[in-house]
Amino acid sequence: MNLGVLVLERLANGSMERIVFSPDWIYSDHTIYRWCSNILKGLTYLHSINVIHADIKLSNLMLDSNFVAKIGDFDLSLLDEVSGRSEKTVGTDRTRAPELWIDNHVSRKIDVWSFGVVLWELIGRKWCFGQESYILIELSQKGKLEPPKFQFNHPLCDFITLCNIPSRIARPTSKIVFKFLLELIETESVNFMMRSFTPETCRDAVELIEEKDMMISMGLNLFPFFSY
Repeated sequence: MNLGVLVLERLANGSMERIVFSPDWIYSDHTIYRWCSNILKGLTYLHSINVIHADIKLSNLMLDSNFVAKIGDFDLSLLDEVSGRSEKTVGTDRTRAPELWIDNHVSRKIDVWSFGVVLWELIGRKWCFGQESYILIELSQKGKLEPPKFQFNHPLCDFITLCNIPSRIARPTSKIVFKFLLELIETESVNFMMRSFTPETCRDAVELIEEKDMMISMGLNLFPFFSY
């Protein structure tokens, strides 16, 4: 009997959820931008080959030994050929796009919504939507399902709003979102705030984190991202 062997990359630092919700980890704006680029690079590729991940969330985003983010867990993934109303329930309640609550409409846009929720949680370091599902359904039906507003300014706040437009028709594709992020990175690279995000403060600098020499280019050729 012939047996096949599947060899997978070892992702030594586990899921992003473990980092975001742990009081032992501190990360800065640099790290958030870097992770966003990692995720969107992967998401844009998946969508280019007509694959919908359908369950983007912190626990499905893994970190390798260099803290590069990778997309994992494709159990709920679909081919974009099935775009439209689906009989299959996809997504996790707290990261589900409004159209999934309304009529289970599946498209690549649901991944963009979920990415926006993940980004909110990276900055807020708590769940974006912690309500019961019936509340999320009601808000979706009214076109009012939107992430809470932060009580502080951050360059990525408008980016979150862009990803989390309630209307799937108005919501941009991952390719457009990625392009927007790269433009934002170019603008902000000169002026990055070395603010650290901790579960206690979420917005105040508690310490300046020393920049390491290792540069992660990711083929973007914009400016170095630093791993902390």
